[in-house]
Parts: sequence; structure tokens; C-alpha cells
Amino acid sequence: MATSYFVSAGANAQLHQLALEVLAPPKLPAQPLEQKHLKQRDLKQKPPEINVDRTRPDLSLNFYTEVYPPSSFYQHGKLSGISIEALHLIWQELGQQAQPIQVIPWARGYRSLQNEANAVLFATSRYQAREHLFQWVGPIFTARYILVANNTLADTSLSDISAGEELAYQHSIAVIRDDITKVLLHKKGAKHLFEAADMKHAESLLANQRVDLLAISESGFNAVLKQAPEKAHQYKVVSLLAEIGDYFAFNKQVPKEIVSQYQKAFDALTPELNQLRIKYGFLKQTSVGK
Repeated sequence: MATSYFVSAGANAQLHQLALEVLAPPKLPAQPLEQKHLKQRDLKQKPPEINVDRTRPDLSLNFYTEVYPPSSFYQHGKLSGISIEALHLIWQELGQQAQPIQVIPWARGYRSLQNEANAVLFATSRYQAREHLFQWVGPIFTARYILVANNTLADTSLSDISAGEELAYQHSIAVIRDDITKVLLHKKGAKHLFEAADMKHAESLLANQRVDLLAISESGFNAVLKQAPEKAHQYKVVSLLAEIGDYFAFNKQVPKEIVSQYQKAFDALTPELNQLRIKYGFLKQTSVGK
């Protein structure tokens, strides 16, 4: 026979209360109101951000250059040239490891310099119209920009060009796209400019007599003759356009502290840089003081 159990209503309530006390988590001491609110605010705060020292010279920069000997060119498959060697010396002076250098057409590099906040382009001619557009470190070297003609051009035309007559600038002239020579020739009234992607392309326009003249740096022209000595009898230098310093150009948004550190490192390397200028033909041995 089943046994029947009866629990009164009062006893049932006591059992229920006992079960709640056993299952409930232990009570913690009451916290002061200010401390409670402080912890609630802490929970809402974001994790602390890592402060990046933007004055460090190793802040990520994008370095651009073109193939334009003797400033920058490939030798035995390795990027070389006075500007390349100078930049590596600066990195060593700053205690940095070598960074990637992108070799691209000049016009593309110039656009990158204008539009990328961390861009550096070299070697960039520094003149009045560009002065406020960029920040500058240098000068790496001083370039002489010249006009070169084929010897087949009539002697009368050559004499006009040599004399700097206005008529001379009515000739067709090959220039590198967005190069300093384009600006210089526009100022002199030149109207028939043929833009080339790079120095090799520009020189080929003159070699194939598609233009009358080639605007080029004197050092660049010497590099052409070094690679193809037979062309020394084909060309003639007929005019000097200008002498302008070439620099490392930094985008305006690069922190000034970084540009300053690059310039200080550059200035500290004067003896080494003079040796590079001698090596690449920008400076004579006798003009360097001991």
C-alpha cells in the first residue's frame, strides 16, 4: 500500500526559500557608488591605442626613381647610380636597413609624388615653380640641361640654336614626359615638343631623325655616348638650357621631422657624397678640398 505524505503550505514555503538560498551566488560586499560607476565607464572604454612616433626616420616611405643614368640605372642586373648610392649612404647614417625602390616611368613617379602622402621621388630638379609643391633633401648633384642635334641638321639652324635665337625653338624637340626640360622649353617659346616615356625613348626619336633636337641632361647624354660610342660622331651639343640642382623630393605630407633628419644625414655625408660626384663625373678631383 502506498504511503501518502502531506506537507503543509507553511512548510512548503520554508523549503522553497531554503532552496533559493542554497542555489543563489554568494553576496559580495556593497561597493561605493563612485567605484561602481567608474568600473562601468571602464567597460565602455576602447582598448588604449598604440602611439606611433611619426618623427622616426624609419616611418614607411615609398621611394620612386626612373632609369636615367648616371642618376639611376641597372648595372649587371642591380640598381645603381649616384642617387641610389647616396640614398643607401643616408639610410646607413640613419641606422636604417635598405628599403625597396620602385623604378617606374618619370611621369608616373611624378604623379605618385604629388598624390601619395608618403612618396619620395628622385632625382627631381628643384626650381621655382616646384619649390612650394614638395619638400627637398639635397642637392645630390647639379645637372646641366642641353639641346643635342643630329649633325645632319643644317648649319644655319645649328647657329640659330647656339645663339639662342627664338627661331631655334620652332624646331621639333624630344623631351621626357613631365621632365624639367619640358618646362624650360615652354618658357623659351618652344611649340613642337614630342614627349617620350624615358631617356632611351627620347634619344631614339633623335637617332631616327623623327625630331630635330633632343633635350637632355649633359650627364645623361654622356651616358648615351658611353653605351654607344659610335654616336659621338652623329650628335652635336648646340645649346645649354639651364643648370639646376637635383634632389630627393618628398611629398608635402611627410612629417617635417623626417625630412629634416634625412637632410641632416645628407649634410653629414659631404665627403662621401663628393666622392660619388667625382665617380659619376659631376665634380672634378681637384675641386674637392681635403
